[in-house]
Amino acid sequence: MLCKFSDKTREPEALAYFDSATGLMSDGAGAVGAYWNAISYNQINIHGSQTYNWVFLPGTEASYQTTDAMGQPDFNYRKVATDCAQATINANPGLNLDAFKGINFVLNDEIVGFSLGGQVNFTLGGTTTVRAQTWLMPWAYHVEPGFTSGPAPMEHEMGHAFLLWHSGNNAGVEYKDSWDVMGNSYVNCSALNLVQPPYGCPGQSVTGYDKDYLGWIAANQKLAYAGVTRQITLTSLLNGTAGNYLVASIPHTSNINFTYVEMRFQTGLDNRLPGNGVIIHEIDTTDTSVSKRVQSADGDIGAIRPVDQAYAVPNTTVSVTVKSVNGNNAVVVISNGQAPTISPDSAPAGTITTGSVLTLTGTNFSPEATVSFGSTPATQVTVNGDGSSLTVTVPPLTGNGLPIIVTNPDGRTGILSPRVAPPTHFPGVSGGTPAPQPSVHPTLAPMAPPVSTPLPQPVRH
Repeated sequence: MLCKFSDKTREPEALAYFDSATGLMSDGAGAVGAYWNAISYNQINIHGSQTYNWVFLPGTEASYQTTDAMGQPDFNYRKVATDCAQATINANPGLNLDAFKGINFVLNDEIVGFSLGGQVNFTLGGTTTVRAQTWLMPWAYHVEPGFTSGPAPMEHEMGHAFLLWHSGNNAGVEYKDSWDVMGNSYVNCSALNLVQPPYGCPGQSVTGYDKDYLGWIAANQKLAYAGVTRQITLTSLLNGTAGNYLVASIPHTSNINFTYVEMRFQTGLDNRLPGNGVIIHEIDTTDTSVSKRVQSADGDIGAIRPVDQAYAVPNTTVSVTVKSVNGNNAVVVISNGQAPTISPDSAPAGTITTGSVLTLTGTNFSPEATVSFGSTPATQVTVNGDGSSLTVTVPPLTGNGLPIIVTNPDGRTGILSPRVAPPTHFPGVSGGTPAPQPSVHPTLAPMAPPVSTPLPQPVRH
């Protein structure tokens, strides 16, 4: 809905600019429809959106201006919504708002220095309902002279209408997160000269947590960490068709807080990110202000996790370590800090035959664990779901009595020393029953008569 204050006649863009087939709300390059298609892996769209031409609000701009509890400039957004909707319906008889998921209220002047969005009360004709709504200043939907502008803020506010909250840095400074459109929406827009017609700078992706919250990440693309050490490959968060994981989620603090791990890569909508690498967000599901905190003070390039530097997950013994980054993929180890153990009686005693299949029982076997017999690695290892047993095919061995070593991806090992089989028969006897042995009776030799022998004397020199 395009609405003008009664004392402001400017129309920043014509009706055709917003068109859902060819304009801002379409699936065209840089448009809002294309944005939601891309970040949701084509699971949502805004097809069927309608734009209604400019109408005048009944009040002047000043009549809607207020101040908040802190004395800062604000505006009566609820009244703007009611007045804008009523004026639009008056100009379009038969318009049924129930046919739409939400409403973008597009204003022709900057009544305050911010835009708004969310699912909030909406009153029309004396009836109040909860609707997804946004209130957009000119810099939030087109190239506004003198502003870093474009649809990024519009996509940010529509994110609020999807019930997404703000993000910030590790200290909770609001908006200080360059990796999330719900944080610093305009990161590098000017530096990369992206504030260009027709629409201006589009938003970067939302976080992996937001995508998971909205149900866009398939179960086989999310590692829900369950306590056993894991090694996984993460792929770029924008790559929804990849066979690798998109996110890892580690619960803590009674499943109220979560650690989310994701791989970000400068491509497509994410081309203006600070860099490429693994990013960690701490999530507080009870915080409706800054629910996501990227783990760095700068909220920017400092959030990229260094290779081989462990990140300690709060209130747990779990750590996250990036092992390598290759293009838009990263290998990550999530360790519970415990070594695997092998039950002493889980391997047979005596000779182990090449090619035989052994079952080892114990604890904390990672699904990605490796097994070796002495220094010889086994190539066929299968770990059961809870990490309490594994099967392994014995590789070609050069000798017997070799230790069996289970190594988890975090480098921690469990070692089973060789067992010695007890003999089942006497050496040299072919049967299992010992041969009769001769009976031996000791015989005393006759004693010689005593001889008088001088006692030894010391030798003197």
